[in-house]
Amino acid sequence: GLVSSSRQGRQRIWMVRTEPLAQASDYLDQLSRRWDAALDRLRAYVEEDG
Repeated sequence: GLVSSSRQGRQRIWMVRTEPLAQASDYLDQLSRRWDAALDRLRAYVEEDG
């Protein structure tokens, strides 16, 4: 999960786990680069036949 909790006495401490967010960010960066490359190829193809 994105958060974890622990109990300290009567208090519950919540902490954000950043590792899953970093993994998601890395994946989205890779996906974005693939789409950029695909769109560049499409643009070149369309302009070539233009």
